[in-house]
Amino acid sequence: MLAARYRRTAGSCPIIARKRALSEWDKANPGTVYDPELFRREILPRLGAVPLAEIMEAAGCSKASASDYRRGRRTPHVSTWRALAELDLKIATEG
Repeated sequence: MLAARYRRTAGSCPIIARKRALSEWDKANPGTVYDPELFRREILPRLGAVPLAEIMEAAGCSKASASDYRRGRRTPHVSTWRALAELDLKIATEG
């Protein structure tokens, strides 16, 4: 178990806490469709101008994960897509 590996309790391990939160989100939103192509087509092209710090905050992820999302190497959990899409709108209104 990951928590034992880091000598922490399951409640204090951030990775386990994040996985638990995503699992709860999935249970609360059973009709949500996970379509990576939708992310790549609609959201990914607009993330290029967004600073990594803002992607990190919106997605609740590390800098490495934010970079992977912005480069299209990984697709974030569907629960973050709305927040990531809104980053583009925020940049457009500030600019």
